[in-house]
Amino acid sequence: MNRFYSVKRTIKLGIGVFLSAFIASPAAAGILSLQNILSPGELSKPIYAVSPPGDSERLFIVEQDTGAIKIYDRSSGNVLADPFLTVDDLRFNHPEEGAQSIAFAPDYATSGLFYVSVVNAAGDHEVIEYSVSAGDPNIADAASARSIITIDHPDNGGNGHFGGWVDFGPDNYLYISTGDSNDDPINAVSQDRNNLLGSILRIDPRADDFASDHTKNYGVPSDNPFVGADGDPAIWAYGARNPFRPSFDKETGVLYIADVGEDRIEEINIGAPGANYGWPGYEGSAEFDITMLADPAGDLRFPIYEYLHGDGPFEGFSITGGGVYRGVIEELHGLYFFGDFVANTIWSFRYNPMTETISELTSWAIAAEGGVLSSVSSFAFDADGNMYVLDILTGNMFLVTSAISDVPLPAALWLFAAGSAGMVRMRAKRK
Repeated sequence: MNRFYSVKRTIKLGIGVFLSAFIASPAAAGILSLQNILSPGELSKPIYAVSPPGDSERLFIVEQDTGAIKIYDRSSGNVLADPFLTVDDLRFNHPEEGAQSIAFAPDYATSGLFYVSVVNAAGDHEVIEYSVSAGDPNIADAASARSIITIDHPDNGGNGHFGGWVDFGPDNYLYISTGDSNDDPINAVSQDRNNLLGSILRIDPRADDFASDHTKNYGVPSDNPFVGADGDPAIWAYGARNPFRPSFDKETGVLYIADVGEDRIEEINIGAPGANYGWPGYEGSAEFDITMLADPAGDLRFPIYEYLHGDGPFEGFSITGGGVYRGVIEELHGLYFFGDFVANTIWSFRYNPMTETISELTSWAIAAEGGVLSSVSSFAFDADGNMYVLDILTGNMFLVTSAISDVPLPAALWLFAAGSAGMVRMRAKRK
C-alpha cells in the first residue's frame, strides 16, 4: 500500500505524543475497579449496550453474532431468559459484521420506537426501525420492522469497515456512523461527499423525503451542512475511517468520535457539522496520502487526542470509543473514557469545549473481579450514568464500582501486568 507521510509532521507528532505521556505520567495513572455482573454463558459476543431514556432498571445488550438483543435487569441482576428481539438475516462472515448497536427514540416511553444498526444478509449497512410489543415491555414486535436506510457496502472479501453506531443527538435527530469501504486506503471513499461511507449521518427517521426509493425511508434535516450543496444531504460530517463508538455527552451535547486508524495512529475527534476528519489524506494529524484529500478539503479538523501504535502506557492498536461518565463516582464525573481493543487498556481525559483542550489524561490499571477482561469492545452507560465495560471475547460485562486516582504510574502498570498474567494478546484488530 502506498503511504505518503510528511516526515516533519510525523516527527512533530511523535515528539508531541511522547512529551504528553512523559509530562502526565507522575499524576496520570489510576486503578479502576470492575465487577463482572454476569454468569458464564449469559451473553455471546456483546458489542453494545444502552438503556432507554429514563429507564433505570434495564440495560439492552446487542449480541453481534446472534443478532439477539437481551435485557439485563438491574433489580434481579440477571439477563432475562427471552431476548427482547432477535434480528434475522444478518451476515457475520468477519468481525465487523453482524448486529452493531441499538438506539431508543427520545420519546420511547410513549412511542415505543427503537432503531437497530446491522450488517444485513447482503453485506450492506442497514438501520431498521422496530416498536415494542403492545402487551409486554420486555418483548419487541418483530413484525413492526421497517427499513430506514440501507447503505451499499462493497464486498471486499471481509475487509470493509462499518462503524455501526446509532444514537439520537440532543436535537432528537438520529446519527449514524459508517465505515470506509475497504482496508486498502487506495480504495477509500470517505472524501467523496456523495458517498455515505466513512461519514457521520444525521437523519429524521420519522419523515420520508424519498417516497420513490425503498432504501431511503427518512427525512433530511434542513440545516444539514450539505443540503443544497455538493454532497449527499444526509452527511453531517465525513473523512472518517472506521468511527467505532462515537458518543454524545448527555449533559453538554458534545459528540466524541473515536476513529480506528490504519497502521500508526488512533484518534478521537469532536463532532461538528460539515467537518472533514481527513482520512485518507491524514491519519490523525499526520499526512497519509494527501493526494486523496477532497479538493477543496472543506472544514478540515484534526483530533483533540491521538495515540501511536505500540506497547507504552499511552499506546495501543485499535481504539474503542466510550463516553463521558455521569454516575455516582464523584472523581470520575465529566471524564471521557475510551479504551483499546488489542492492548486491552482503558484511559480517560477531561475535555473543555470552550478551549478545545484536554486535561487529566489518565491511564487506568484494571482490577477486575469475577471474570477476565480480555478485549474492551464497548463501554455502556445506563440511565443513572453508571459505566459498564463489555468484553466481546469472554461475554463478560463489568460494572465500574470504584476508582483510585493519582497512583504512581509504575505501581499502576505493575498491577495491570500482574492482573494480565497468562493472557494471550490478540493482535487481530478492527481494520
